[in-house]
Amino acid sequence: MLEQETQYEYEVIVVDNSSDEIDFLKDSTEYKKVTWLSTTADNPYVSRNLGITKAKGRIIALLDAKCRPCKDWVELGMTKILGNDQMTIAGHYRVIPDSDELKDLIYGLLYLNNRKNVKHDYGVTTGNLWSHKSAFEDVGLFEEEHISGNDIAWSLKAKSLGYDIEYLKELEVKYPGQSYSQLCQSISKYMSGIAYQHKKSKSLGYRMTFFFKSLFPLRMSTYKEMITYRSLDHLSTKDKCYLWLLAWHTKIRMAIAYLASSISQ
Repeated sequence: MLEQETQYEYEVIVVDNSSDEIDFLKDSTEYKKVTWLSTTADNPYVSRNLGITKAKGRIIALLDAKCRPCKDWVELGMTKILGNDQMTIAGHYRVIPDSDELKDLIYGLLYLNNRKNVKHDYGVTTGNLWSHKSAFEDVGLFEEEHISGNDIAWSLKAKSLGYDIEYLKELEVKYPGQSYSQLCQSISKYMSGIAYQHKKSKSLGYRMTFFFKSLFPLRMSTYKEMITYRSLDHLSTKDKCYLWLLAWHTKIRMAIAYLASSISQ
């Protein structure tokens, strides 16, 4: 992040939730230009809100700690967003599979597809997001009542207030994908966040429809788009069929987790 090839000046703010693992970085001369902030809250939205409020610039670029931006990430983002106060940019996640196992491709197929999210107004994630600081003053900061789904809610609210959300493929970050077993363990957290947001803003009829639709397999046209988006067209027909079935099984697990969260909240 400190080796960006850009004409623009930028500050790097790292918000740490009291991790001992990065103490040596704070004392390193290599990172002396980094602004280090800390919070004891185990909530990513508390960290993001803290960083946003302390940022000095008028453009905010949010980046997950596990992301590795391309060399011209700052240059591309700044050039695109300057001059349009109503613009928010959702960048591209190049998901790096956890292993060579076929099942570990599922995370990249089902998650972090900002092109699809922007196209269908699903809301976008903030692991690779650019916006004006004034937008956070207008839309508000992220909600902190839940540990998942609040970035989706923020982007949908911004859209409803007239902000343009654009997908920019060139604004790429490398993102380490979860293994299939890790994904299965995370499903409850992901779906709990969606259920929380839906319970606040959606009717019972909408939530029931969402649940039943989640039980259906991926349409082949949608699945082909996912395969192409992740550059997996080289896979054999047998492997593609296996992934399609596994994706269906995962969607069913997601639906059950959504229903369970909706009932318990």
